[in-house]
Amino acid sequence: MFTEAEWEAGLGKRFPLIGSWTTPALIAGLQILRSEEVLSGLPEIKCPVLFVHGTEDKICPYNAAAELAAQLPQAELLSIPDSGHAPFLGREDEIAEELRRWWDEQKDNGY
Repeated sequence: MFTEAEWEAGLGKRFPLIGSWTTPALIAGLQILRSEEVLSGLPEIKCPVLFVHGTEDKICPYNAAAELAAQLPQAELLSIPDSGHAPFLGREDEIAEELRRWWDEQKDNGY
């Protein structure tokens, strides 16, 4: 979930310990991911979308986020270098500033 640098910075201490999720809960989550098909509906989404994604994410690889963003008519992908699955942790100020910038752009464009 985290890059080596993120572990060293202590970000892993913010989440439950490995093994705290039950096996049935993990299996149920994976079954939902396997059974839901939403890709065909992406072109119908007309509102602006901002993805915030770590470039070193091992759970949901960055290229998957880029592919998803490419299928949405008004999507922007905010890449967070050297970040894993929780790119906002440890970078709260940086990401908040980007969110404000993006939101201001949307307001300027009439949203």
